Amino acid sequence: MSQEGSLYQFVTQRRTLNAGDSVNHPFLGMGEALTGWDGYLKVKFASGEQVFTDADELCLIPATEELGGRTSWLLVDLELVNSIGLTPESQFHLFAESVRRIQNRGSKDEYYRQLLAAWEEIKRERETILSELDELLRSDFIAADRFYAERASRHLTKVELAQKKSEFVRTWISKSFPRGANGKPPKIPDEEQALAIASVSDHVLVAARAGSGKTETVANRAVFLQKHCGISPSEMLLLAFNRDAAAEMAERLESKLDGLPLPHVMTFHALAYALVPGAKDILVNLSNGADQSLNQEFQRVLMDALADREFEARVRRLMLAHFRNDWERVVRGGYNLDPEEMLQYRRNLASETLRGEYVKSFGEKVIANFLFEHDIPYRYEQSHWWSGFNYRPDFTVPKSGSMTKPIVIEYFGLVGDPEYDEACELKRNYWAGKANEWLFIELTPEHLNGGVKALELHLADLLKPARVSTTRLSEEEIWLRIRDRVILGFTAAMTGFVGRCRKHWISPDSLAEMVAAHHPLSEIEGWFIEIALELYEAYLNRLAAIDADDFDGLIQRAVSLIESGVSKFSRNGSTGDLRQIRYLFVDEYQDFSELFHRMVGALRRLNPNVGVFCVGDDWQAINRFAGSDLKYYEGFPEIFAPSTRLGIHTNRRSRRRIVEAGNALMKGRGKPARAADEEPGIATVVDLAKFKPSSLEEALFSKSLLTPVVLRIAGKALNESKRVALLSVKNMLVDPGGSQMPLERYLALLRSKLPEPFRDRLTISTAHGYKGQESDVVIILDAMERSYPLIHPNWVFARVLGESVDAIIDESRRLFYVALTRAREKVFVITEKGRESPFLDDIEKSMKLPSISWTDYPPVIEKNEWMVAKVSGPYEVIKTLIPTLKADNYRYRDLSRAGGQRSWDRSYRIGEVTEDFLLDTPWVKEAAESELSGVVVSLHDGTDRCLMECEFKEGRLVVASDGAYRDFDFDSLRVVMLRPATSEVTGMEGDEL
Repeated sequence: MSQEGSLYQFVTQRRTLNAGDSVNHPFLGMGEALTGWDGYLKVKFASGEQVFTDADELCLIPATEELGGRTSWLLVDLELVNSIGLTPESQFHLFAESVRRIQNRGSKDEYYRQLLAAWEEIKRERETILSELDELLRSDFIAADRFYAERASRHLTKVELAQKKSEFVRTWISKSFPRGANGKPPKIPDEEQALAIASVSDHVLVAARAGSGKTETVANRAVFLQKHCGISPSEMLLLAFNRDAAAEMAERLESKLDGLPLPHVMTFHALAYALVPGAKDILVNLSNGADQSLNQEFQRVLMDALADREFEARVRRLMLAHFRNDWERVVRGGYNLDPEEMLQYRRNLASETLRGEYVKSFGEKVIANFLFEHDIPYRYEQSHWWSGFNYRPDFTVPKSGSMTKPIVIEYFGLVGDPEYDEACELKRNYWAGKANEWLFIELTPEHLNGGVKALELHLADLLKPARVSTTRLSEEEIWLRIRDRVILGFTAAMTGFVGRCRKHWISPDSLAEMVAAHHPLSEIEGWFIEIALELYEAYLNRLAAIDADDFDGLIQRAVSLIESGVSKFSRNGSTGDLRQIRYLFVDEYQDFSELFHRMVGALRRLNPNVGVFCVGDDWQAINRFAGSDLKYYEGFPEIFAPSTRLGIHTNRRSRRRIVEAGNALMKGRGKPARAADEEPGIATVVDLAKFKPSSLEEALFSKSLLTPVVLRIAGKALNESKRVALLSVKNMLVDPGGSQMPLERYLALLRSKLPEPFRDRLTISTAHGYKGQESDVVIILDAMERSYPLIHPNWVFARVLGESVDAIIDESRRLFYVALTRAREKVFVITEKGRESPFLDDIEKSMKLPSISWTDYPPVIEKNEWMVAKVSGPYEVIKTLIPTLKADNYRYRDLSRAGGQRSWDRSYRIGEVTEDFLLDTPWVKEAAESELSGVVVSLHDGTDRCLMECEFKEGRLVVASDGAYRDFDFDSLRVVMLRPATSEVTGMEGDEL
């Protein structure tokens, strides 16, 4: 753009000149800009085209913000602008109003004389208007918007009105709200929050980013309406989606109302219950597990159906086919995905095996199913420490029965990628060096070219050298082994499907019509939908038979009553009337569903004058599984007209780097948040592939790669008196080391390794379950593909209800945002190179997330609880000791690829370190008898701090001291054991994972 001179000086302060904008010249009349600003302005008037530059000594002044969707401008004499003192901060709309008041332009001098007179007149009028508005805000705040529309719109802009109202609210709260218990003054809302509180006319949607004070703003608005605007508490209804949110709103209102009656505050379901007379027993699934009556009744429906052998056969056919099917191929064929889209789908599709674990590809699923069907025990991705790195072969078959050796099976599914091929070659060479101890089997997608059977036959041949039995179980035996787990999974899938139908207000008849018009991707999907329709009808019949209802049915009954004219409700001894409600508040509006939409719609038809105030955040919409749909949030202007959309974007919870990471994740998806706290905070990536555990950690957590990492990070934060929250996508934590367990059990194990005072400050939750909560430090346990996003293979069953891959991925992105923004000070994102969540790639496009420095996070181990002995030396020297070292439970540890040494390590409890420590062991005696030299024995504490280094010299175990050597003795070791370590560490017990 060209240099801005006198003609353009006011434009960039607020708006941009665009082609098509209206331009009003005092004598040429109204014209249309043919260009934007490019050092000149070209305008088409009725009399022809005209070009203006700085040489014309004119100024371009914004007149109105919109005129048919475009900005309107005035061309004004520069001398006149200077004479009246017009500046970029001036009220341009007043000047435009002055121009509108000129009746007869006449000569140039006459025109400018009239303009100056009109300018002075409107400024006087403005002062009067401002004075009247101030009085109105004090005496009748709600009337301010009507006053503006009728009298003040030519003297004030909407922005100025909003500023006046929000300033009044801020002042009122500072004077009217009670001080806190500690004497602190009340929290004063910022400008965005105050404007939301002050918006008491039209329907309002407030987009409230994470940590922006949404609940506080809702409570403040209700209190302002009640205490200043004179709205009766019986005329306000505040609705939330869950009891905790409703209780929090009520608590905040109570603290601010100073003993005055509270407005109606409840959940949608509580309102429905209060409206429906003699409501039936309600079946629910409480999140705390106390009441699971809904699941129990649905399971009874299913069990009754499974009593029919033909029905069970259909379920068996469905689920066995589902576990064996190649959903990648099915989806690729049904959706015509391009290669990039298919890669994204493959990276995040969880393939479930017959045994119930999730594997990375169809090829791996075929291998896992083959092993299971042939009763061959296996471990999927079990940790195997290799040169200081955690290597996890796809399948490990331990030696058992008549087998000659254990087996490792690798499925190299991405052959052709240079980096991947290099890694494969390293693995081949590694196992070639262990050929005497292990059988290594390599399979690739080529082995599937002949179909599943071809790969299975090839695998059976490759297993023969290890004498593995490949007798296949019967279908009946396979079904019996998986039946209980499969039925649970099938029940969950069916419960979810029926629940969605209920929340979308889809009756069995409507579902039947949808099924008739639906085109399944496979016959398996068709089988599921067919069974689902039958079970849906059976479930509704069951509810009628036991005279019970679920929450969805309760809402539907309440809507029908409201539509019939019922308005009075009774709850907890108090009553209300929907016809009297003037202000309706809806919390978490991004979670609106068809049920709630119909309920509010029925209320508005019953009471057309009710004003709706909704708060929510489209970046935190994570409840599609519960029927929520963002279309209501996005369609707010059409659903609630006339309406205003506002935003509160200042995150008061999280420090700057955390807020920036959330913004980077959601870039291009709406207005970003901003941090109130300028402290940088920490947002750090933790790459498990780069983590090198200490020898003791490796011994204690041989089955868990994740646990020592979590303990180090959490231990440091807990030692600093912080609260730590661990977040997982699923209720069942899958450790990258190969193990898995429920979250609560994992938490119990972690707490058992921490000192008592630390334990209660460490919590664990799913990311879903932690929404609305916060912690000083958050550790995201699973920022990996097939977790963020997670595309469960059951997703195809909900296609008939509108489910799609894109919607799943979008919601998973929002879930990741929720997880990030629970942190106040620090967030640690655990991932693994080669398996990173694609969402981390998106963040990295906008900002660099630093990697953790493990020197700042030492092992969390009681320093005097453990002793680690490390035996090393040239192979030619140490090889004779290897059998006795193995017999004495020493582990070979090769850190050479990581820049370390090769050694044989063993961990000892301090209680085992007695006066005959080392000297009485067979391998030390053998070294002495062989008069070995050059074998080094280094002794470390649990934090890997070296306490003492010894060496064999001609069979003597000696310690260097003052330039000479002396024999190793226990007393010298005891002295160094008692030296304090420099880092603070905490207790840890043995391997339970």
